Amino acid sequence: CLYHADDCSRFAIAKSERDCGKRTLVFGYIGSLYLGRATPILDLLKAGQMLNRDFKIRIYSERMPPDIPDDLATSTYVEILPLPTHEELPNKLQECDLLFLPESFDTKYRKAIELSLSTKCHLYMLSGRPIVIYGPLWSGTVDYARRDGWGLIVERGNIEDLLGGIKKVITNSVADNFI
Repeated sequence: CLYHADDCSRFAIAKSERDCGKRTLVFGYIGSLYLGRATPILDLLKAGQMLNRDFKIRIYSERMPPDIPDDLATSTYVEILPLPTHEELPNKLQECDLLFLPESFDTKYRKAIELSLSTKCHLYMLSGRPIVIYGPLWSGTVDYARRDGWGLIVERGNIEDLLGGIKKVITNSVADNFI
Protein backbone atom coordinates (compact mmCIF):
# COMPACT_ATOMS: atom_id res chain seq x y z
CA CYS A 1 0.00 0.00 0.00
CA LEU A 2 1.60 3.29 -1.08
CA TYR A 3 0.65 6.78 0.01
CA HIS A 4 2.63 8.92 -2.47
CA ALA A 5 0.44 12.02 -2.63
CA ASP A 6 -1.72 13.41 0.10
CA ASP A 7 -3.87 16.31 1.23
CA CYS A 8 -2.16 18.30 3.99
CA SER A 9 -5.49 19.27 5.50
CA ARG A 10 -6.15 15.63 6.49
CA PHE A 11 -3.30 15.90 8.95
CA ALA A 12 -4.33 19.31 10.25
CA ILE A 13 -7.78 18.04 11.25
CA ALA A 14 -6.73 14.60 12.49
CA LYS A 15 -7.93 13.87 15.98
CA SER A 16 -5.21 11.99 17.78
CA GLU A 17 -6.06 9.72 20.68
CA ARG A 18 -2.66 10.56 22.17
CA ASP A 19 -2.69 11.53 25.83
CA CYS A 20 0.04 14.11 26.43
CA GLY A 21 0.12 13.23 30.13
CA LYS A 22 0.73 9.54 29.60
CA ARG A 23 3.79 7.77 30.90
CA THR A 24 4.32 5.35 28.01
CA LEU A 25 6.45 6.68 25.17
CA VAL A 26 5.20 5.48 21.78
CA PHE A 27 7.62 5.03 18.87
CA GLY A 28 5.96 4.53 15.50
CA TYR A 29 7.08 2.99 12.24
CA ILE A 30 4.94 2.47 9.16
CA GLY A 31 6.27 0.46 6.26
CA SER A 32 8.17 -2.57 5.11
CA LEU A 33 10.68 -4.46 7.22
CA TYR A 34 12.46 -5.71 4.12
CA LEU A 35 15.81 -4.34 2.89
CA GLY A 36 17.32 -4.88 6.32
CA ARG A 37 15.01 -2.49 8.21
CA ALA A 38 14.23 -5.02 10.98
CA THR A 39 17.79 -4.74 12.34
CA PRO A 40 17.62 -0.96 12.97
CA ILE A 41 14.21 -1.47 14.62
CA LEU A 42 15.84 -4.08 16.86
CA ASP A 43 18.38 -1.36 17.75
CA LEU A 44 15.43 0.91 18.61
CA LEU A 45 14.10 -1.80 20.93
CA LYS A 46 17.46 -2.04 22.70
CA ALA A 47 17.77 1.75 22.97
CA GLY A 48 14.23 1.95 24.33
CA GLN A 49 15.09 -0.58 27.03
CA MET A 50 17.99 1.65 28.05
CA LEU A 51 15.69 4.66 28.54
CA ASN A 52 14.41 3.40 31.91
CA ARG A 53 10.93 4.50 30.88
CA ASP A 54 7.80 2.69 29.74
CA PHE A 55 7.66 2.57 25.95
CA LYS A 56 6.05 0.79 23.03
CA ILE A 57 7.14 0.38 19.44
CA ARG A 58 4.21 0.24 17.04
CA ILE A 59 5.13 -1.32 13.71
CA TYR A 60 2.48 -0.96 11.03
CA SER A 61 3.46 -3.29 8.22
CA GLU A 62 1.80 -5.34 5.51
CA ARG A 63 4.06 -8.40 5.84
CA MET A 64 6.69 -9.64 8.23
CA PRO A 65 9.85 -10.98 6.63
CA PRO A 66 10.55 -14.61 7.52
CA ASP A 67 13.93 -13.63 8.97
CA ILE A 68 12.61 -11.05 11.45
CA PRO A 69 14.70 -11.30 14.64
CA ASP A 70 12.98 -13.29 17.40
CA ASP A 71 13.73 -10.56 19.95
CA LEU A 72 11.67 -8.16 17.85
CA ALA A 73 8.84 -10.55 16.98
CA THR A 74 8.26 -11.69 20.58
CA SER A 75 9.01 -8.56 22.60
CA THR A 76 6.28 -7.24 24.90
CA TYR A 77 7.47 -3.74 23.93
CA VAL A 78 6.62 -4.28 20.25
CA GLU A 79 3.17 -4.20 18.67
CA ILE A 80 3.04 -5.48 15.10
CA LEU A 81 -0.09 -4.09 13.50
CA PRO A 82 -1.64 -4.05 10.02
CA LEU A 83 -1.10 -1.03 7.79
CA PRO A 84 -3.66 1.68 8.56
CA THR A 85 -6.16 2.66 5.91
CA HIS A 86 -5.76 5.95 4.09
CA GLU A 87 -8.35 7.47 6.41
CA GLU A 88 -6.71 6.12 9.59
CA LEU A 89 -3.17 7.13 8.67
CA PRO A 90 -3.06 10.72 10.06
CA ASN A 91 -4.42 9.62 13.44
CA LYS A 92 -2.11 6.62 13.68
CA LEU A 93 0.94 8.79 13.01
CA GLN A 94 -0.18 11.48 15.44
CA GLU A 95 -0.77 8.92 18.19
CA CYS A 96 3.00 8.35 18.24
CA ASP A 97 5.36 10.45 20.31
CA LEU A 98 8.25 9.86 17.94
CA LEU A 99 8.33 8.48 14.40
CA PHE A 100 11.22 6.21 13.49
CA LEU A 101 12.60 6.07 9.96
CA PRO A 102 15.19 3.29 9.66
CA GLU A 103 17.48 2.40 6.79
CA SER A 104 19.87 -0.52 6.84
CA PHE A 105 23.55 0.04 7.58
CA ASP A 106 24.35 -3.21 5.74
CA THR A 107 26.17 -2.34 2.51
CA LYS A 108 24.50 -5.25 0.70
CA TYR A 109 21.39 -3.00 0.49
CA ARG A 110 23.27 0.06 -0.73
CA LYS A 111 22.25 -0.19 -4.38
CA ALA A 112 18.60 -0.47 -3.36
CA ILE A 113 18.52 2.53 -1.01
CA GLU A 114 21.29 4.97 -1.92
CA LEU A 115 19.25 6.95 -4.44
CA SER A 116 15.77 6.31 -3.07
CA LEU A 117 13.54 8.34 -0.81
CA SER A 118 11.27 6.50 1.60
CA THR A 119 7.63 6.81 0.53
CA LYS A 120 6.67 7.67 4.10
CA CYS A 121 8.89 10.76 4.52
CA HIS A 122 6.25 13.29 3.52
CA LEU A 123 3.64 11.54 5.67
CA TYR A 124 5.89 11.64 8.71
CA MET A 125 6.52 15.35 8.10
CA LEU A 126 2.81 16.11 7.58
CA SER A 127 2.00 14.44 10.92
CA GLY A 128 3.91 17.10 12.83
CA ARG A 129 5.51 14.48 15.05
CA PRO A 130 9.27 14.39 15.82
CA ILE A 131 11.23 12.12 13.46
CA VAL A 132 14.40 10.16 14.13
CA ILE A 133 16.12 8.96 10.96
CA TYR A 134 18.50 6.09 11.66
CA GLY A 135 20.69 5.06 8.77
CA PRO A 136 23.93 5.64 6.88
CA LEU A 137 24.65 8.92 5.10
CA TRP A 138 24.86 7.03 1.80
CA SER A 139 21.13 6.24 2.05
CA GLY A 140 19.06 8.57 -0.11
CA THR A 141 16.52 9.14 2.67
CA VAL A 142 19.21 10.04 5.21
CA ASP A 143 20.98 12.31 2.72
CA TYR A 144 17.75 14.16 1.85
CA ALA A 145 16.86 14.56 5.54
CA ARG A 146 20.34 15.90 6.27
CA ARG A 147 20.18 18.40 3.42
CA ASP A 148 16.69 19.63 4.26
CA GLY A 149 16.73 19.25 8.07
CA TRP A 150 13.36 17.55 8.55
CA GLY A 151 14.40 15.11 11.27
CA LEU A 152 17.11 14.18 13.71
CA ILE A 153 19.67 11.95 12.00
CA VAL A 154 21.63 9.19 13.69
CA GLU A 155 24.13 8.22 10.99
CA ARG A 156 26.05 5.44 12.76
CA GLY A 157 24.62 2.00 13.49
CA ASN A 158 25.26 2.35 17.20
CA ILE A 159 22.70 1.84 19.96
CA GLU A 160 24.28 4.45 22.25
CA ASP A 161 24.18 7.04 19.43
CA LEU A 162 20.55 6.12 18.76
CA LEU A 163 19.73 6.43 22.46
CA GLY A 164 21.39 9.86 22.52
CA GLY A 165 19.34 10.96 19.52
CA ILE A 166 16.11 9.74 21.10
CA LYS A 167 16.93 11.54 24.35
CA LYS A 168 17.64 14.73 22.42
CA VAL A 169 14.30 14.51 20.62
CA ILE A 170 12.44 13.69 23.83
CA THR A 171 14.05 16.59 25.68
CA ASN A 172 13.25 19.05 22.89
CA SER A 173 9.75 17.61 22.45
CA VAL A 174 8.95 17.94 26.15
CA ALA A 175 9.92 21.59 25.94
CA ASP A 176 7.59 21.91 22.94
CA ASN A 177 4.82 19.92 24.72
CA PHE A 178 4.95 17.06 22.20
CA ILE A 179 5.70 14.30 24.71
